[in-house]
Amino acid sequence: MSDAANPNPNVAALLARIAELEQQLAQSQAALEATQAQASVSAGVVTGDRAAPAAAPNWPIEIAKSDLDFVLITRLSDDALLEVSHYFYQITDYTPAEIQHQTLASLNLWADPAEWQRCKQQLQAAGLVEHYELQFRLKSGEVRVGVLSARVFDDRGEPRILSILRDLTELKRAIASLDTSEALFQAVTHPTDQFLFVRSLETGAFLYVSPAYETIWGQTCDSLYQNSAAWMAQIHPSDRSIVTRSLEEQFANQSTVREYRIIRPDGDIRWISAQIQIMGDRDGRPSYVIGNATDITRQKQQAQSFQQHEQMMAATPDALALIDTHYTYRLANQTYLDWHQQPRATVLNQPVATLFEPDFFQAIVQPNLQRCFAGAVVRYQHWIDRPKGERCFVEVTYTPYREAGAIAGALVTIRDLTTLQLAEVNLARHQRDLALILQTVAIGIWHLDLSTGDLVTSDECKAHFGLEPTAEFSFQTVFDIIHPNDRARVQTAVNEAIANREEYAIEYQVIWPDGTVHWLSATGHVIYDDAGNSVAMDGITLDISDRKQIETTLQQQAQQEQAFNRVVQTIRQSLDLETIFTTAAREVAELLQLGEAAIVQYRPETACWRHVAAYRRDFHLPDHHDNDIPDRDNPLAERLKRREFVLIANTDTLTDPTNQNMAQTAPGSWLLMPLIVNDTVWGSLSSIKSPEPLSYTEAEIDLIQRIADQVAIAIHQAQLYTQLHANETRFQHLVANLPGVIFRYVLRPDGSHYVAYISPNAAQIWGVDKAAIEQDDQVLWGQVIPEDAAHLQHVLTQAAQTLSPWAVECRVVNPDGHQRWLQGIAQPTQLETGEIAWDGVTLDISDRKTTELALQTSEQQISRILNSIGDGFLTLDREWRFVYLNSKAEQLLHCSREELLGQKAWDHFPEAVDTKMYHHYHWAIAHQQSVAFEDYYPPLATWFEIFAYPFAEGLSVSFRDITQIKQAEQELTRLNNALSYAVEGISRINQQGCYQMVNQAYATTTGYTPEELIGLPWQTTVHPDDHERLAAAFQTMLQTGSVEMEAKGVRKDGTVFYKQVVMIAEYETTEALGQHEFIGHFCFMKDISDRKAAELALRQQRDRERLLGSITRRIRQSLNLSYILRTTVNEVRQFLQTDRVVLYQMETTGSGRIIEESVASGWPTIFGQELYDPCFSATYTDQYFQGRVRCIADINSGEVTQCHADFLRQFGVRANLVVPIRQDRNLWGLLIAHHCQGPRQWSAADIDLLKQLSEQVSIALQQANLYQQAKLELKTRKQAEAELQQFNQHLEQRVQERTAQLIARTTELEALFQAVPDLVFTLAVDGTFVDCKTPDYPLLYRPLSEVLGQTVGDVLPAPVATTLTTAIATTLAAGTLTRIEYPLWINGIERFFEARLVPLPSDQVLVMIRDVTEQKRSEMAIRNQALREVLLRAITQRIRQSLNLEEILATAVTEVREVLQCDRALILYFTSESSASVLQESVSPHFPTLTERYRHDDCFPQTCQAHYKAGAVRALSQAALAQENACIAEFLQIMQIQSKLSAPILLPAATRSPQPQTPADQRLWGLLSIHSCATVRQWTQDEQNLVQRIAAQLAIAIQQSELYTQLQQELQERAIVEAQLRTSLEEKDVLLKEVHHRVKNNLQMVSSLLSLQAGAIDDPAILKLFNDSRSRVRTMALIHERLYQSNNLAQINAAAYFRDLAEDILQSHLTSTQTIHLHLDVSNLEVTLEVALPCGLIANELILNALKYAFADHSAGEIVLRFSLDNNYYYLVIEDNGVGMPQIGQDLMTYIQSSSSLGLQLVYGLTQQLGGTLRLGYQDPATQRGTQFVITFRQTA
Repeated sequence: MSDAANPNPNVAALLARIAELEQQLAQSQAALEATQAQASVSAGVVTGDRAAPAAAPNWPIEIAKSDLDFVLITRLSDDALLEVSHYFYQITDYTPAEIQHQTLASLNLWADPAEWQRCKQQLQAAGLVEHYELQFRLKSGEVRVGVLSARVFDDRGEPRILSILRDLTELKRAIASLDTSEALFQAVTHPTDQFLFVRSLETGAFLYVSPAYETIWGQTCDSLYQNSAAWMAQIHPSDRSIVTRSLEEQFANQSTVREYRIIRPDGDIRWISAQIQIMGDRDGRPSYVIGNATDITRQKQQAQSFQQHEQMMAATPDALALIDTHYTYRLANQTYLDWHQQPRATVLNQPVATLFEPDFFQAIVQPNLQRCFAGAVVRYQHWIDRPKGERCFVEVTYTPYREAGAIAGALVTIRDLTTLQLAEVNLARHQRDLALILQTVAIGIWHLDLSTGDLVTSDECKAHFGLEPTAEFSFQTVFDIIHPNDRARVQTAVNEAIANREEYAIEYQVIWPDGTVHWLSATGHVIYDDAGNSVAMDGITLDISDRKQIETTLQQQAQQEQAFNRVVQTIRQSLDLETIFTTAAREVAELLQLGEAAIVQYRPETACWRHVAAYRRDFHLPDHHDNDIPDRDNPLAERLKRREFVLIANTDTLTDPTNQNMAQTAPGSWLLMPLIVNDTVWGSLSSIKSPEPLSYTEAEIDLIQRIADQVAIAIHQAQLYTQLHANETRFQHLVANLPGVIFRYVLRPDGSHYVAYISPNAAQIWGVDKAAIEQDDQVLWGQVIPEDAAHLQHVLTQAAQTLSPWAVECRVVNPDGHQRWLQGIAQPTQLETGEIAWDGVTLDISDRKTTELALQTSEQQISRILNSIGDGFLTLDREWRFVYLNSKAEQLLHCSREELLGQKAWDHFPEAVDTKMYHHYHWAIAHQQSVAFEDYYPPLATWFEIFAYPFAEGLSVSFRDITQIKQAEQELTRLNNALSYAVEGISRINQQGCYQMVNQAYATTTGYTPEELIGLPWQTTVHPDDHERLAAAFQTMLQTGSVEMEAKGVRKDGTVFYKQVVMIAEYETTEALGQHEFIGHFCFMKDISDRKAAELALRQQRDRERLLGSITRRIRQSLNLSYILRTTVNEVRQFLQTDRVVLYQMETTGSGRIIEESVASGWPTIFGQELYDPCFSATYTDQYFQGRVRCIADINSGEVTQCHADFLRQFGVRANLVVPIRQDRNLWGLLIAHHCQGPRQWSAADIDLLKQLSEQVSIALQQANLYQQAKLELKTRKQAEAELQQFNQHLEQRVQERTAQLIARTTELEALFQAVPDLVFTLAVDGTFVDCKTPDYPLLYRPLSEVLGQTVGDVLPAPVATTLTTAIATTLAAGTLTRIEYPLWINGIERFFEARLVPLPSDQVLVMIRDVTEQKRSEMAIRNQALREVLLRAITQRIRQSLNLEEILATAVTEVREVLQCDRALILYFTSESSASVLQESVSPHFPTLTERYRHDDCFPQTCQAHYKAGAVRALSQAALAQENACIAEFLQIMQIQSKLSAPILLPAATRSPQPQTPADQRLWGLLSIHSCATVRQWTQDEQNLVQRIAAQLAIAIQQSELYTQLQQELQERAIVEAQLRTSLEEKDVLLKEVHHRVKNNLQMVSSLLSLQAGAIDDPAILKLFNDSRSRVRTMALIHERLYQSNNLAQINAAAYFRDLAEDILQSHLTSTQTIHLHLDVSNLEVTLEVALPCGLIANELILNALKYAFADHSAGEIVLRFSLDNNYYYLVIEDNGVGMPQIGQDLMTYIQSSSSLGLQLVYGLTQQLGGTLRLGYQDPATQRGTQFVITFRQTA
């Protein structure tokens, strides 16, 4: 434990005292805040927030009882004391008698009377002071400090002052004491590097944490205060158990020391030494823990470094010893001791002579040591004999060892060079063997001198470049022969090999002098000299043209397969022909590098060929796609129509004019491939090679043919889908327009049932969507009313037994509670499965049922409606007699109907005469305009709201009791008057968020008048930053009823203030409904700007101290001056919120340089610039050294010189703050803050902060200088160590030089040897393996130890051994090179090898074996690819020619089995997720068939399902098959399956869509499975790809077949449905006609009843009303009569309808004295009932009005009715040439609302119902005669 770990003995007591003071401070601050709040509230309560009483207040007595505040009530004029609280006596020690008749001055209460007078002046001016600090004097004379809040109030006309004072003296003293303790604590804790802490034993919380925690742990102190366990989380996992155990022991020992590691957030690991001490309270009980934690990482690192040096010395392979000048051993490592086989005790401190023979010591050792002591480095080599008889060749080096500059001994190093010496012996043998191999193998060898550029090569290397052995060969020659495309790559590879000291390896092309292109592989390495410079390169070359040719062929085939697969995938995933055509054209053009590829469609109807898709790579070709290609006189078209493909090698050879013209815009080579769809030429896939004619290869023609086949399949598939979609559309259109729901209901033999199909509009009737019904038909049965469900079930049972149609009516209740009447009609069908299916329709007959019921109950409803009106309603005639009144009117007037009917209103209610009511009624009758007003009727003590509507015969009156509302308004008015004088801001905000009421205090705070605020939104007075917070608080208020928060407000002048807001929701309760409706909320506001300003000042002060502390700690913890200065300017700029902060270092010349800068974005940087201010003289330098601070708020204010302002302006500076940095009695520089965006007033706190920071920067500078001096001293100390290291380096260099000389050539030759990609053996004449030249060859047939010394017959299989033995004999006999090839199975894989045998002396041969597996596989892949293409073509052709799925599948399995040479191929179809059946199978006769066996397989695992659904192929060998589940394993064994290969057949999961589908959208239809039964087979990737592609083609075929089958089936089903629909529609027509007939009869009956009733009425007005009603009923009946007689029940002929209507009106209403002609101009339109009925009623009203009023003088006239449809708008015009209406020219809406004409109001209402407009004008504007009504409305779908 270091001394740093022991804390200062006074720290414990100091920390305890600080903890107590912090608690006192917290309590005092809480008390201060409570005082301020209570003072504010108390003052407000007494004088403002509650309405102040007019008489003498009695509240001072209550306040006097409070012991919270020091309360005074004084007279304003003379400060006479009127009343005080009891706390006043307690604190001042006065008695009540002593203060009687006293003033504040006579008591000498205020310590500073002048300050009280200033406070009083402010109080008189504002009427209020808050938180005013004053000193007051006790009776004893002691002066104390308090905070005062006071307000002036009026008491019986006399102004008085209410003052509330709280004593803050103890709080002030506590704060002062705390400041002193804090300063002392900072002095004790800040200079130390220790992390000091105090922690409570009771809670575990940290009471104090010193700032060093942030430095050591890398976390903030606040994080530890918040989470006391945070320090434990960083303890190294390996040390946590140690710390935990130590924590447990500390209570027993009272003091604990522990060491452990922590992991900082930046990943740095540090060692910590911690010491803790348990401290007790005054009673001796353990209370808290005091401790410190010291960072001992540096000590640990030093100890570890020393240990590493010892380990390094022990680990070095050299023997080391240190001998002093007295020939005594001082040090020796273990290697040296082992070398002499002596223990350490017998060597150290012993004479050197004891370890050597005397003669050897005197002759060799002693002379060399003497030379070393003289200062020479001695080195020699010799052979020595080790004690155990070993003979070694060693190098011994003596190096002088110095201490304090003098030679103090010799460092002896012994290095074993035996291995190196023996390497020279083996070098010659290696060179001989390698030279022989290089003569045999076709490898070129080259050597390049990098300094001279000379190139030396073998003859074989020249041959690789197409040159003769005698040809001159240089690096430039090589570079010229390299293909231009590869020269840069070669040069780069050479440069990188030299730069990176790595091997050089590259493949590139060369162009021989004869123009042929060859591929070479070159490898080599760089040779370096002693200085590490590259001097030469050695390497070899191989001709790899054959391999590259095979790779190119395979790559082209792979690209073609990928393009073909993309086309197939597009066809599978989409039915959009445009997408398919575009994909096919693009893939063909890009893959074959065509100028253009296009899809051309043949159009026989126009005798032309038209481009439907094209893709151009050559944009120089003109765009000719808009031009049709003529079919007539076109020989190429004729060939295409004969299904021949057309190949034009050169368009210049064309002779016919049609194609010659085409060739002018598309020259080159053409290939036109016919597209045959349904045995007909649909078009062609055309391709153009341009610009120069190029030929097409057979592979290219074959690829285009295959893609054309796929495009033809896609076209056929799209045609089928289009036809199916058209049928589907027609069917859906039919279903959508059918007035009912189509369904198929199926009954199973077991009695269960389900809905197989229901039309999409099912939700309109059943209230449940289609999917839910088809999933569970109980949702339908559950809706049927129980009494009807039994009848319905009986009908279905009878129909099932007799297979007869059924029809039934029933009632259902939808999920939303709506009841309907439904009628169901269905026809049965017996299915093959034994099920019975009913196809039928369900009709909603609710309207019919409802109409029948409505006709019966309409009269009762009218009667109930009249008496259910919530308001009183009465009717008076022109004699003011009561004609009618409802029950509510009886209740409100307190009179019965019998008492009032026939009585005059003013006789029965004489008090109403000459009242507002009286005059308004008479005015309404006189002016025939409605009135609305409120009036109070004293006899009933009731307020009424009255609406009076005049008409020709009298006055209709509607009225309601609003007495409670009026009382509430009066109460609200009184409350508003009271609230307007409240001190706190109060407002009411309505539902729309606008001010509805504000008091004066609220308006004053916001800077508005109350009138200005009314109607403004609440956002007007809220700062935009708090809009979202206030909106969120509003939502909280809606949930909880109230909410309180603080926010920023905005006054009218734009100034910002802080406010405290309380929002309380207001609700209106509807007692009848028991509901609460939100109608707005109240907002109570208080200005808290002063408190916020104080909090901001405290926070800024704390932030400044924290910033200063952070920078100070950084200076103490780091020696990186640049980091300290950079961080300082960054943090200062961010803290001051300014635009630039710089550090300016002064030069002796008067100029200076910006060495650090932090600048905001958008302003120029001046970092690193040399600056010279011409206005900065030596005088300023002296002033700044004396401490001058320069503060400029605005350089444009004139307070700075012009030259200095110009100097600052060039950097964008507007305000400037400069403080000096002094260092070593000199002015080092300046710390400068720039404000660029505008002027700035620098605060005293800003200046003080920069001054303190400049002092800290000065400390950092001094610390950095000291650090540099320490580094210099350390460098001097390390020079001695460097001399020792220099010796080792020199010795290592000598060894490397010698080693390089011995093995340089060996390395070069071995590198060349290893570059040979062959296995090299030496074989004897009898086939014995003599040795192996490449022991690291990766593909050895057997381990090398089992090969050497054995014969080929012992090692290799018999056939291979025989072939190799024969080749040995042939080679030795002929003396020439012999080549053979043979296969071998290695690691379960068959590989192919080529062996070349070269004769050697002594009847031996050199055999070089090369792996040619990839070449052989490539050749076989090409052959297999051709066979697979034939197979794929056959299957594709079968798909194109047939829709017979069985035939297609049978062809596929037969040909797949033949091509893949397997034992079984089959198509497996999944009938469910776990069951499948075999649809087609092709099997060898030697093995069983699976057709019946695989009928039901319940063992198919879900994992396989998921695998196949992802589209992956599954290839399984025997080992993988054995891991299947028991059921499948047993099945595979019975079926003799050794290996199998399966590819999924995936189809879209739902109805095909033109949009592409993802794999997740597809379903697994089945598998194409291949079995190998005779042998275990490894399925190649090509075989897997082939099977997958065939499965994709089969998926297309299945889709086509399903589409075709579905099309045929749906055509049959839809024929049946259409027949049923026709029957259903006929029945519906009959039903609707019956409904219209019955409605027409009922309406005619009503019309007749009205006519009969009218005959008994003498009153003309009532008779007129009856006649008008009869005419309207007749108008509606006429529509139903027309519909009943029409064949179209949905629409009616407008011309016939208006003609019949007009004739009926004229016959019924035209008098004998009138000669009125009606002219009809109606278009022959069919309109719906929704249009005909409103238009008929409008026409009826307007024609009747014209007959009644336009021709009142019985003159002749004309009425015109026009009805037309123009541009989707209907126009109904009715005009007459009568006298006209006096209201023309007035506002139509006003006139209609005030009119007593029910007919005109009906016209307006019907126009609104139609969504139209009504316009009124003159028929003849010139004479202003006649009337014209124009109704306009939009035609709806």
